[in-house]
Amino acid sequence: MTDPTKTIIPPTVGRVVWYYPDPRSGESGFQPPFKGAPLAAIIACVHSATMVNLTVFDANGAPHSRTSVELVHDESELSNDLRPFCTWMPYQKGQAAKTEAAERRAAAVETKTYADGTVVTGTSPLPDLSPKTFSFGVALDLLKDGFRVSRVGWNGKGMWLDLQLPDAGSKMTLPYLYLSYPTIDVRTTPGARVPWLASQTDMLAEDWVQVP
Repeated sequence: MTDPTKTIIPPTVGRVVWYYPDPRSGESGFQPPFKGAPLAAIIACVHSATMVNLTVFDANGAPHSRTSVELVHDESELSNDLRPFCTWMPYQKGQAAKTEAAERRAAAVETKTYADGTVVTGTSPLPDLSPKTFSFGVALDLLKDGFRVSRVGWNGKGMWLDLQLPDAGSKMTLPYLYLSYPTIDVRTTPGARVPWLASQTDMLAEDWVQVP
């Protein structure tokens, strides 16, 4: 019995297979192959994924009819009763395995939206960091140009940094960075808030991204 979890090449009329006759039986006018060698055969009719009718060419090239021949997809599952059977050629098995692997890769596709707004579709698993990540030095330049930045590695999602320029109501006299967390309501969540201070981890990180 063929294992259904293994690669099954669907048989179709006209495809070539290897046929192994039963050495215990003889037939007038049928030239058997060398010991252990297969014969070329063409599928003439398909009963199921594992049962076919064949036109078998003997060692002299003469055609012979063989009906209800078992198509074995995995020769390791053969019993020792030496019954006649047919199987796919190694090249066909190799091509089928490549096709199956390609189909698995195509099925393992995911889409991920990163903190910088980048949307990537590709083979799973996609990287944790956005393709547009950069260093803290680049992040500082973006902040000075008026953009917001964030880190992919921050535990709190949705946070970002802004550069605040002093205004008439500011107690600061120089620009400073501050952290924004949109899910926190300042009016209902008490606590001290001061300008953001970069840690060693933040300054050496390479997962900075630009956010809208």
